[in-house]
Order: sequence, then structure tokens, then C-alpha cells
Amino acid sequence: MTKLFGKAPGLKTLFRALLIWCLIAFLLLVSASLVLSRLPVGSSVLGYVSSSVNFLAALAAGVSLNRGEGNSIYPFLLLALLLLILLLTIGFLAGDRSLNPSGILSVVTFTVSGVLAGTLFHPRSSRRKSFSSRTLSRR
Repeated sequence: MTKLFGKAPGLKTLFRALLIWCLIAFLLLVSASLVLSRLPVGSSVLGYVSSSVNFLAALAAGVSLNRGEGNSIYPFLLLALLLLILLLTIGFLAGDRSLNPSGILSVVTFTVSGVLAGTLFHPRSSRRKSFSSRTLSRR
């Protein structure tokens, strides 16, 4: 059970992951708005585009949090929770002071799945260490 939750990440690490989410989301939103402004698409496409931007930004934040220090899922869940609080608060303040249940479900689903998909990407240095330690232990 302690391996599952591990130790808490530092504030600097979480802050860096949040900044990476903001940077990637900004870049993706600018590029998506440039592309969508030139295409004859309806407003129904905007929901899918915003969900994919959120997923890709959360994926990048999850990858930046992954340092190969154990197999703990706790830092990723903490990052997803911080992102959810940030996004839902901004959505509440920017909207008409109410949240749409389908919008909440979309934000929660794509944020958590994006951050947890970031756990699949390991840095190359940890792979090399584990590969070399496995080959040396076999000899």
C-alpha cells in the first residue's frame, strides 16, 4: 500500500507541472483557434476541441511530473485534483455562476485520464538503468 501512494511530490514539482499545463494549453488553444477560424465548423466541434486540448495539456503535465522515482500514483492524482480545482473554479467564475453537469463530467474525465496517461511515459534514463540492472543480474 505504501508503494501505491509513495511520498508526496514537492511544491516546486507540482508548480512546474501546472505551469507546463498552462503553457501547453495556451499553445494548443491558439493553434486550434487559428485552424478553426479558417474552417467552416459549427459550435458542436468546439466541445471536442476543448476536451482534446485539456487532455493533451494534462498529458504533458503528467509526463513532466513523471521522473521515474518509483511507481507511485499519488503525485499524479494530486496533480489531477489541483487541475480540477483550478479548471472548475475558473469555469464557475467565468460562467454564469453555475456549472453544467455534462461540462463537469467532461473536465473531470479528460483531466484525470490525461494526467494518468502521463504515467505511461517514463524517462529514458530510468529505462536504461532498469535494463542494465536486469542484464547484469542474469549473468
